[in-house]
Amino acid sequence: ALLEHNGLYERMSAENNLEFYARVWHLSKEERTARIKELLTHFGLWERRKYTVGEWSRGMKQKLALARTL
Repeated sequence: ALLEHNGLYERMSAENNLEFYARVWHLSKEERTARIKELLTHFGLWERRKYTVGEWSRGMKQKLALARTL
């Protein structure tokens, strides 16, 4: 279940949000880069990866939150 509060950093881009969490999990630079591209592409968010999350719709934020959990 996705909650109302998604735990994303609104002032950061989608790419930076995923980068932050990937670093928390100690993924290597190569793993982070590949996984971020894979997830954002899978969820149809790759083209908007540089936009701050605060500019996104609720549905897009939910997709990003789901990508973060994977």
